[in-house]
Amino acid sequence: HLSATLSAQAEMIAAKHTTSSQETCSFIYHCYEGEGQTIVTTPSGQQTKIDWVAKDTFAVPAWSMVQHHNKSSEASFLFAINDRPLVESLGLERRKA
Repeated sequence: HLSATLSAQAEMIAAKHTTSSQETCSFIYHCYEGEGQTIVTTPSGQQTKIDWVAKDTFAVPAWSMVQHHNKSSEASFLFAINDRPLVESLGLERRKA
């Protein structure tokens, strides 16, 4: 954790690989390298597809289903800031993978 309210993480998405998760944390992602697409499905069921390349930044609201797909033949790298420490301190953290 960076502080009592913010944390950071780096994610490597292997070539042609998709990951899926759902958490009570909010995320701001920044693409460091690579290209891909993130599919965000909000708790209300609204689905948004976000195409990204290096230097793009996008946000994902809490408890949204998130799927990252790498469109590159090389690994892609995303950096994320999240509110996990705050959510944990409130006792509200939940995850589905």
